Amino acid sequence: PQIDSLKAKTDANAPTWKGGPEFRGNGFSFRPGGEVQYDFGYVANPNNALATSNLGYNGFVRRIIVAAQGDVPGGFKYNINVNFAGATVGYEDVIFAYEPAGSKWSAQIGFMFPLSSLENMTSNKFTSFVERSQFQDAWNNGRRIGGAVAYTTDSWRIFGGVFNGAINNLSTNTDWQASVRGVLYPKALGGQLHLAASYQYRKPPVSAQGNLYQARPFTQTTNVRFVGTGPANNTGTIASGIAVSGDQILGAELAGIWGPLHFASEAQYLMVNAIQPGQVLPPGQASSGQRLASDPSFFSVYGEVGYWFTGETRGYNKGAFARTKILKPFDKGGWGGFQLVGRIE
Repeated sequence: PQIDSLKAKTDANAPTWKGGPEFRGNGFSFRPGGEVQYDFGYVANPNNALATSNLGYNGFVRRIIVAAQGDVPGGFKYNINVNFAGATVGYEDVIFAYEPAGSKWSAQIGFMFPLSSLENMTSNKFTSFVERSQFQDAWNNGRRIGGAVAYTTDSWRIFGGVFNGAINNLSTNTDWQASVRGVLYPKALGGQLHLAASYQYRKPPVSAQGNLYQARPFTQTTNVRFVGTGPANNTGTIASGIAVSGDQILGAELAGIWGPLHFASEAQYLMVNAIQPGQVLPPGQASSGQRLASDPSFFSVYGEVGYWFTGETRGYNKGAFARTKILKPFDKGGWGGFQLVGRIE
């Protein structure tokens, strides 16, 4: 009887497999994971127009992530991702969430994307391309420490949150952002639709009020920027940013999934509140970058279309793309999935 009892307890606590081992017991769960992403790319430099050796072929390790996620009794969840690429310790999502069963309300705190777009709400494992859209880089739409609440139904969801600066940057103690994002995801027209809008209000650190808006050529294999707000030198490096007291971003999203076919498009409009020449700042405040006599604005948009030739349907879950289930994976004797995706920005 003791052996049978021990065997029953062992079987009850044995890990299950959901793309990786998952351990459960007494309301707790723990699922370790990780990923490695290596980038390799080529950016042309016709006739050596830019005097730089940082174009052409290059490769680097983007992510070496060790991750853990799971549940805690009481409706709590956690998701921790530590990135060891570049011989440094960095962080991706580090989130502690409250998602009680049966409730439409949820909340989360930690280091996360501040509700800024469809691509940022989608895990890097499920985006169509390794590199997200260029306005994410240009607008500095990176992760921040903060908190957010959400109300979710079967057909729509709305989020709101307030955020500070980066997780390991003490110089951004007065840097903050408020964000709101609403999403409709009805089943319509024979498929899955996605319509969303977002708004972000951002303030830089008072000790260095300024932003450098610039973007790489859709790859991180080079630090050369082809577009930016400051004048570029002959190596393609942007010289300076804009002195700003804050900015605002309006975003719109449209996507759809019909069997093996999907499309996605996003647009963002950035409005800058520039610090003007001669403007006197309060004591303790300072600006960085060029001062402008008028408030500039910027617009960026992308569109993509993808098709699974092996019959899969792109995954989707309440406001973000999710894991796609491969119909004939390698571990079951198949050839995996093949998808062709094209994008224009």
